[in-house]
Amino acid sequence: MRLIPAIILSVSILIASLIFVSIPLFFPPKSIESGAGGAVDNNARIDIELLHGDMDTQTEAINQLKDQIDALENRVIALEAAPTGPVADGGMQI
Repeated sequence: MRLIPAIILSVSILIASLIFVSIPLFFPPKSIESGAGGAVDNNARIDIELLHGDMDTQTEAINQLKDQIDALENRVIALEAAPTGPVADGGMQI
């Protein structure tokens, strides 16, 4: 009677270890199961490199647009600050 808890504990540890060991056997990783895991990873790397190239191109385009916006803002400021000349009726334009 005193050995029953020890027996139950040892059986439960044995069952838990069998479950833990058998999980990879019944559910192998995809790369081992299909044999195409390496090709999928290489394609993913190629896609990532292409996206990085696209991102660099987009960043350059954004920087060019920011420069154009700054130039236009400076031009507007210069036009607002420039003195205005006479209008057709001879008066000054306000």
